Amino acid sequence: MMKNSLKYSLICWCVMLCLSCKTERSKQTPKEYSLVRQTDKVFVLDNETAYDQLEDEKIVTINNIRYYCFFNRANYSIYIYNYDTSSLYRKIQLEREGSNGIVAPYFHVGFLVHDLNTIIINTNKFIYIVNANGKIIKKAETTVESIIDDTCVRLDNTSYFEDNKLYTSLYKIFPNDVDDNPTKGVFNFDTGSIEATYLENSVLVKNHDKIIERIKKWMTKYGTMPTVGAFFVKDTNTLYASSLLNDSIYAFKNAKLQKTYYASDPNVTTANYTNFLDKHETEIKHLRDESSYDGSKSTNCAYYTSMFIDPEYNWIYKILIHGTKTAIDPNTKEEFQVVRKASLVALNLSSETTKVFNIPLDVINLNDYYTNTLVSNEGIHFSIKEPENENEKRYAVYKVEQ
Repeated sequence: MMKNSLKYSLICWCVMLCLSCKTERSKQTPKEYSLVRQTDKVFVLDNETAYDQLEDEKIVTINNIRYYCFFNRANYSIYIYNYDTSSLYRKIQLEREGSNGIVAPYFHVGFLVHDLNTIIINTNKFIYIVNANGKIIKKAETTVESIIDDTCVRLDNTSYFEDNKLYTSLYKIFPNDVDDNPTKGVFNFDTGSIEATYLENSVLVKNHDKIIERIKKWMTKYGTMPTVGAFFVKDTNTLYASSLLNDSIYAFKNAKLQKTYYASDPNVTTANYTNFLDKHETEIKHLRDESSYDGSKSTNCAYYTSMFIDPEYNWIYKILIHGTKTAIDPNTKEEFQVVRKASLVALNLSSETTKVFNIPLDVINLNDYYTNTLVSNEGIHFSIKEPENENEKRYAVYKVEQ
């Protein structure tokens, strides 16, 4: 009897322990997060630099020192600031012509700071390596003859340089075939060619075949077209990818898909390719023939403009544009699209849950096609909408906090 009694007591104790644990778990509530504004980040500009004409802004870390960098097309220079002190560290003057000229036949100039004496500059047709004085160390001519038809190198936050090879992103505006549009690859400086391509755009872009069919018609009719490109970020061993019309984020290791995350606003329906392309075609037709155009027709077309990851790899962020409306520039009287509403979609990689925050457009300047947003340990850096001082670049810094 004692054995049975002991056994019964042990069973009762286990049941009570399980019920207790279940009760404790039921008391736990989901973590609440807020998007909290931090201290603004400010960089004083020289008299050759306009605060609203910086290109390819970025924050890079070299030997545990953080730098803020951008390209100034007006004076053809790369500026490098010490991020923590906000002071100008170096201005790298590039030359446009001559034996040391950085030739940009397609207007595009992008750069990657490998280290302070090895800076890679991409102009689509040519890819250069320059030193801290802007002198060309190496120049490679690519096989690109047309940025419309050929695969081009695209520098982004996942690009890196190693053993005279550039591991980077790729893009092809007008692919000849659905399965001939890789988004990642390796550029070999010795051969001047792209090798080891992988991750087709059709994997990331829904209805990719139908989009290609549509833009082929656009090229014939208008000579131009919108693109539905891919976004990339990475941590130490994982590449995360998404695209302009995709609510998912894909995690790849060694070019193999490992996991898919949902990362969107459940209260907003992302546009399908037809709605998105219709929006742009309406705008282009209006600009071409000045036909009547009601900007309200495109106000509910929702899509993404960028994706970025925090330095500690806790969060992946996407910017979701809910829609746009037409505005008129008071100086030029030209029409342009402004963002009506936008959200910051934040995927927590630990809990695999998504949080959505309203982006305060009364403070932040967001354009409707691309958002060059920076992120540091201090938070997410958005350009201020109307800075008080035009001689400085000011960012409103926000952080996701509990």
